[in-house]
Order: sequence, then C-alpha cells, then structure tokens
Amino acid sequence: MTLEEMAELALRKARRAKDYTEILNVFSAHLYCYRAQKQAYELEHFWAKERDDLVYANARGRQAVTDFYCAANAAMRAKKRKLASALYPEIRDTPEFDGVGDMVAQASASTYIIIADDGRSAHGIWFVPGFCCEMGKDGKVKANYFQEKNALDLVKESDGWKILRLDILVDFQTPAPHIDFSPEHYHFDHPAGLEAVPYSATAVARFAPPLPEAYETWDDSLAFRTAY
Repeated sequence: MTLEEMAELALRKARRAKDYTEILNVFSAHLYCYRAQKQAYELEHFWAKERDDLVYANARGRQAVTDFYCAANAAMRAKKRKLASALYPEIRDTPEFDGVGDMVAQASASTYIIIADDGRSAHGIWFVPGFCCEMGKDGKVKANYFQEKNALDLVKESDGWKILRLDILVDFQTPAPHIDFSPEHYHFDHPAGLEAVPYSATAVARFAPPLPEAYETWDDSLAFRTAY
C-alpha cells in the first residue's frame, strides 16, 4: 500500500467515525425532543429537508408525518392542558403549561449502524426501553413500561445527518401501577437555583437544558448550569 493509499484509507476511516458519532447524536436528539414534547422542533432540526418521502411509524410523506407527529401530539397536549387546568388550580390552560403531566423517558441501547460505502445514507437499529407517563382523566398519573426497537433510515444532507424514516417496533407495553410518584420520595442535592422538578401529574415537560449547539471554544455563559 502506497503512502497515498494509506492516507486515503485513514481519511475514509476518520470520516466514517465522524458520521457514526453524528448519527448517534441525531437519534439521541430524537429521544430528547420527544421527552420535552418538542416534536416540531425535532422535525425542523433533525429530519430530512431535501426530500419529502419521510416516514414516521404509519405516517408516510412529509405532510402526513407533520400532521401525525407534530399536529396530533399538539392537539393531545392541548386536551391534557385543559383537563389539568380544571383539576389543579396551579395549572392554567395557556401555552406555558403545554406538556403538563407528560413524561416519555426513553433510553437507547444496543446500537447497530451500517453506513453506505458512499457515505450518503445509513441504516440503524436501537433497542429503546422506557416509561410513558401521563395524566389520566381522573387527574392521576398513569404509568406504562415499554420495550421497543426503533429502525431508522438516515441521509446525509448539506448540513449533516438527518432522519428520513423512523419505524417503531413495540416488543411489549405493560401498566406499571406499582410506581409511586409521591413528592416525598424525591430528595436530590442540587446547588441553589438548580432544584429538580419531580415528575407528577402537574409537572410540565421542559426543553431544559437545551440541546448543545456547535461552538468554537469554551464560553462560560453557555455552560449547562445557566440553562435551568
């Protein structure tokens, strides 16, 4: 192998490692945005823009994905907000209480990614265990544990890797009635001003801290502790 060939091989491996890391970040951003009930933000920043054949579960095409993943979730949050405001005096039926009672906490595991030889597309599978908690019609928390697989097709666009298709394959889902979200069970030692907000029927899903953005060098004003 010539020096030129060795250099080209090293460059290809470096590009592949960078692609792999960026794909991991994109999927993590999907889970993080879902937890914060920021589906519209996710679609804008982490889904393909240069083609319209998007797929999310049973929704096919950009408009169908937007209607199902963003609009339908927004309408559901509005219903929950109205219900919560009728049951709890501290909750108002206004946008700042959007996502009240919602907690979809998911973890990604057993990552398996294949990137095309041309570096323009990729397939990935993740195991995704998690909890889905929401406020029931009686105002009490309803918790479910689930185990699913997420299968993704991704494409590399001018501004990086984006989700093209995301399929959800549920292995099982089961109620978790033994889970108790009583506030007295929470005790965390946080610095002043950084107190955690325990999950409850009246907790509001928050996009905090926000996802990190690209930066050139350390800036103390961008540190995570200022994001709360």
